[in-house]
Amino acid sequence: MKNPLRPRPPLQNKFRVNGVPVDWEPIRGLTSIGASLGSKGSKVLVTGSRVTADLVVAGSLVAGSYPFYWNVDSPELASFTCKLMGFDSCAFCSSNSVDVMVGGKAPVPSFFGSLKEADLSSLDWREVSQVGEISADLKPYLDAFRDAFQGITLMGIEKSILVEANNDQTKLIAEAFEELGGRMPAVLIKSSYKADLTYRDRYVWPFSEEDLWSRAVSLALQLGGKLAVPLDAPSVLEEVMDRNGKKLVRVGITEYDLSSSDDGFDIGVSSHGYWVRPKLHRWKDAAVASVAYAIPMKHPISLPPSYSVEVNGTPNMAALGWTLHEGWGWKAGVGDVDGHRVTVVQEVGKVIVRAEGRDVAQAREIDEKVAKIIGGHSP
Repeated sequence: MKNPLRPRPPLQNKFRVNGVPVDWEPIRGLTSIGASLGSKGSKVLVTGSRVTADLVVAGSLVAGSYPFYWNVDSPELASFTCKLMGFDSCAFCSSNSVDVMVGGKAPVPSFFGSLKEADLSSLDWREVSQVGEISADLKPYLDAFRDAFQGITLMGIEKSILVEANNDQTKLIAEAFEELGGRMPAVLIKSSYKADLTYRDRYVWPFSEEDLWSRAVSLALQLGGKLAVPLDAPSVLEEVMDRNGKKLVRVGITEYDLSSSDDGFDIGVSSHGYWVRPKLHRWKDAAVASVAYAIPMKHPISLPPSYSVEVNGTPNMAALGWTLHEGWGWKAGVGDVDGHRVTVVQEVGKVIVRAEGRDVAQAREIDEKVAKIIGGHSP
């Protein structure tokens, strides 16, 4: 495959990860790898850096493939999350929908079966520079993954691209999509960057709201679960549910704004199941503003002894039970609220939420609301 991308010297080093400039070439390489895999009809599982995952998945979307992907840096956290969702074993091994895995960080061998750490070390996205066809040094690893897993999946959660980007980065990635001959399906810009939305109107999910909800309902039905949605879910969902012979279950989430966190998706737990939705409340006119996905909880939640999250600091991803990774965090449901720290702990058969802050009364109020949302008890 001939390289479809034109060099863009003025944009060199404008893409940054954790403040570190990153060359344009690896970005194009990752989107091209995704496009190559997607054009072959492969479903791609991506682990490691969120930037890695977004770019590989983006390329697949451009090629017309809708990959499922799991994006975690901690194998232990991923394993726990699978159990949280009701899988007796790791979700990677529980079904057969994914063809190819692309990895960033090397997981521990025990988590990924017979694969060795060295098998993944060469896939660090910073080293990927080949554009077009999958480079010769990558292909053996991809083949090995396919053989080792014989088809793996992540429970079928479709999601729009989450781009951790300031405006320059968004332009850069948008141009990569255009050069690959496609459109960016969606741009979800972290609100903490306060970036303008120049590109949002051009690059939006190319489906109607009804189609999005239909996909969510379809997913819930495939998984055998109930679709639990926020109270503010659009009325079109009721029509979709009726056509599928299902009743709509609304969850009282709007009593407390779970969208106040600055990135990722809302993930909530109720007696009806486990639900996921993009955090786009700041921009309600976006095409994907309130789509929700549901995962049934097959078993009751059981949290390890102590889980906590810093609301106004760097989240402790290994610490909060249903914070799947940086981009999928529920963050105890409080987001950025007056500097409060919220702690979730487990005590003899119940989940307890404690909120600490300057105002004891306000902390208590937050405490009770969060506890009610997750089905726990306030001390």
